[in-house]
Amino acid sequence: DGTTTGATFEPTTATARHEVYFASSFVKGETYTAAVSVKLAGSITHVVISPQGYSNRALCVNLTDGSVHHAGSSLVAHSVVNQLGGWYRISISWVSDITQSTSQMYLSMGEGGTTSATYSNVAGDGSKGIHVWGAQVCDGSVRKRQLSNSSAKHYR
Repeated sequence: DGTTTGATFEPTTATARHEVYFASSFVKGETYTAAVSVKLAGSITHVVISPQGYSNRALCVNLTDGSVHHAGSSLVAHSVVNQLGGWYRISISWVSDITQSTSQMYLSMGEGGTTSATYSNVAGDGSKGIHVWGAQVCDGSVRKRQLSNSSAKHYR
């Protein structure tokens, strides 16, 4: 079913915002594109991807059908591509309004709602979560194609 090709993230039993993030650095005035492939697991149905945790750059996606529930007003572009087998490639582009060398790209999970705040308030039960593969942040407004082999990931 494709679940073994990605990492699985499950929320703890606490009702709270559950997210995965990876370190990035941004320069004010530069355009960036972030992308990740995601598949739902259990009752987790939605994800929110956002640079630096800002809601005006967040994209909230329903993983049951790939529909967009919310796209932040400061996004330059966004897309959700059905990769079959329940996987969706989600990407966003934005212009950074700050220079920051220790920032993060966030991926939050949730069970519904209409805003980024309600998407991420969930409690885990040991069987729900999300499968994630191929997260990347690139300079520019075009996502670079990810190439992989057994020893390293390469980007073009």
